[in-house]
This record gives sequence, structure tokens and C-alpha cells, in this order.
Amino acid sequence: FVFTFTGGGNVTQGAVEVFKLLPHEFITSASELQSLQQNFDSHKVYGMQCRVQDLVRHKQRGSAFDEQHYFEFPEEYEPVF
Repeated sequence: FVFTFTGGGNVTQGAVEVFKLLPHEFITSASELQSLQQNFDSHKVYGMQCRVQDLVRHKQRGSAFDEQHYFEFPEEYEPVF
């Protein structure tokens, strides 16, 4: 199984804490996720934590993600998750 944790608040922190009690491995990039097709170990679970900038993008500009701008103007962003 592959678990995706979104955000970094209390709920996510609690879920990650429970997840770590299992035999596990964290994945840090999309390329690692793709490589699981060849290297999957059915005796452990996999987890990936997504940050806000992994979940949305600005509708007009392709500039670097600005979290403060996102929270002030969420209507200017679209989901990419």
C-alpha cells in the first residue's frame, strides 16, 4: 500500500506517527513512486507527504510557489493533485 499524507497539521502528524509503527519506507519524489512498480516490497507500506506547493499551482503564472499569496488569494490557484 502507498499512503499519501497531505499537509503538516496535527491530523497528518498523528497519522504519520501511527504509520511509522508499521514496517515502512517514505518516498520523497514522483520518480521514486514510479520505480515502485519494479521494486515493490509487499512486506512494508510506503508513504509520501505532500506539501501545499505539491497540491496546487497558480492559474496564470508559472513562478515559484508563494504560500502566503496562496492563502491570501486561493481563487488564483488550481489543484494539481
